[in-house]
Amino acid sequence: METRALERLKKKIQVEVLWLYIASILSEGDAYAYDISKKIEAKHGFNPGKVLPYVVLGKMESEGLVKSYYVERRKYYTLTEKGRQAYCHAISMLKALLEKLPKEKCSG
Repeated sequence: METRALERLKKKIQVEVLWLYIASILSEGDAYAYDISKKIEAKHGFNPGKVLPYVVLGKMESEGLVKSYYVERRKYYTLTEKGRQAYCHAISMLKALLEKLPKEKCSG
């Protein structure tokens, strides 16, 4: 049952917090932007698009959450300690939010 409210929620927890998915992928090892997009699609079930990951990676880099380096002509990204801490803090915030929402109203 897809409603407009659920569509908005899906967009919010996918596209608008794409940095979390990127940090998740980079916590497993360094990767380049196209590879990150493919891993997000395979692991999390949505396609972040062709341009948006580059935009988000650029913002993450300017904020110090990731660093980049080149191997031949490919730009690889690595998660910094600041990025790892931000990712872990965000996951803790999301877990706390989910625990506050009543689950018993959703069962069968």
